Amino acid sequence: EKYAEGYESRKQVVNGEVDVTATDANGNVVENPAATIAPAVLGGDGPAPTGVPNFWLQAIARCEPLAELVEQDDLQALSFCTDVRVIDDKDYTGFKIEFDFKTNPYFTNTILTKTYKVPNMFEPGEPVLDSVEGTEIAWKPKQNLCFDEKKKKQRAKKSGKERVVVTKTKKESFFHFFIAPDMDAFKTQMESGELEEEEMEELMAAFDQDYECANIIRHSLVPKAVLWYTGEMDEGEEEGEFEEGEYEDESDEEESDEDEEEDGDYKPRRGGKGRGGKKGMAKSPGGPLPTAGGDGTQQECKQS
Repeated sequence: EKYAEGYESRKQVVNGEVDVTATDANGNVVENPAATIAPAVLGGDGPAPTGVPNFWLQAIARCEPLAELVEQDDLQALSFCTDVRVIDDKDYTGFKIEFDFKTNPYFTNTILTKTYKVPNMFEPGEPVLDSVEGTEIAWKPKQNLCFDEKKKKQRAKKSGKERVVVTKTKKESFFHFFIAPDMDAFKTQMESGELEEEEMEELMAAFDQDYECANIIRHSLVPKAVLWYTGEMDEGEEEGEFEEGEYEDESDEEESDEDEEEDGDYKPRRGGKGRGGKKGMAKSPGGPLPTAGGDGTQQECKQS
């Protein structure tokens, strides 16, 4: 809540809800900024775009490890994102991530959420993840970015009746983030000993990546969105890439893994870059990223 007013002001500027004063590189006020933009950039003779087009798309696409999750097909859908915020529980036992979207051709949801319950979130020691809840995305016909859907007719041998079966094939997409891992099933399988060691490691790696992405959104993307958008945040990280304390000893991590297997509560790992993730859309440090169509205008935005 400390920064709520600033985040609300940023949202209004990004979405063109308030008038802002444009300045040039020397700090002089520009009376008619649209006149300095080439008509081709504005999309013909139409009016200049309001707000900051593709703000959240570009911030997300530069923010590691989130950028690893973004695929080419996600760009257009993410261009409709109007705000990203994090809301801590009043008793500080968890938090909710909310992505706002304007009307778009992909899904009917106006808000996509992900909720994490972490009872000891502000207590000393490793956080214990109790539960995760996602959002069921209401995809419009033939617009599902997470799964390819194919319809196939089947005929019964005896009766000759036909039925239509829909098969789904998973596709890589940023929007899988909103599908919550099944914590209850994971805990049950751990307690019953049903999981093989390799299966357990794969599931724990998936939980690690999911929780790490949530923390990146909470601690980096939302509070430093302007710096990610401009590329300044990425440049700062590269300069301090090998600072002391950035990495932990492998022996310590091995001991941590053993403790997690013995303990019934799942304790997500912290920090570092994305774990074992594949590369999605390549980021472009400091420069303009591929736009998602529409006006897609790159504008300067400063954070005080």
